[in-house]
Amino acid sequence: MGGLPELWNDYRATVYGPKDEAQHIPGLDVPLSEGDVAKIGPWSFETIATPGHTKGHVVFFEPREKWLFAGDTLFAMGCGRLFEDTPEAMWRSLSKLAKLPNETRVWCGHEYTLSNAKFCASILPGDVAIAERLKKIEAARAKGEPTVPSTIGAEKATNVFLRAAEDKVAAAVGLDGDAAAVFAELRDRKNRG
Repeated sequence: MGGLPELWNDYRATVYGPKDEAQHIPGLDVPLSEGDVAKIGPWSFETIATPGHTKGHVVFFEPREKWLFAGDTLFAMGCGRLFEDTPEAMWRSLSKLAKLPNETRVWCGHEYTLSNAKFCASILPGDVAIAERLKKIEAARAKGEPTVPSTIGAEKATNVFLRAAEDKVAAAVGLDGDAAAVFAELRDRKNRG
C-alpha cells in the first residue's frame, strides 16, 4: 500500500485489491473477494482469498497463463508473517495454493528467497532438493540476479511451510500429526531466526 498514491498519479492505473481490507487501502478502485475476476488486458485473474498474513489477504491467479501473484502469502521457500490471523488460517491458505498446477509460476511480494532457503535447509539439512535449490539461489543472489518467479512444483518440493503435513518435517520440529501445529512451529522458528 505504500507508494500507491504516487503510482496512481504517475500511471492512472486501476487499483484492484481485497474487499475486506478496502478501508485500509486509500485509492482502491475495484474491491475483490474470493472468486471475483479481475480483467486486465487480455488476462482474467481469479481472486483467491488467502487469510493468514492479514485476515482479508487475497492473491491473483491467471489460469490460462498459470501465473500466481501471491503477495505476502507464499514466498519462494517461505510464507508471510502472521499479522492478523492464525496459523491454522495461513495453513489452509497455503494448502489451497499448493493445489494449483505444479507449473504455475509464482511471483511473491518480496525477495526473501536466500533467507528462506537457509531456513528450510536448517529444518531438513539432509534434503537433497532443498540443498540443490539453496546452491542455485546463493549463486543467483551472488550475481545480483532475482530468484523470483518460482513455481508451485518447486515450492511443494523445497518449501518446508508447504510440507508441514509430511512426517519428516513434523519430526524435524519435534511434533507429530497436526499439520497446522507443525506449520505454527515452523513459522514461530522463522520469526525467531
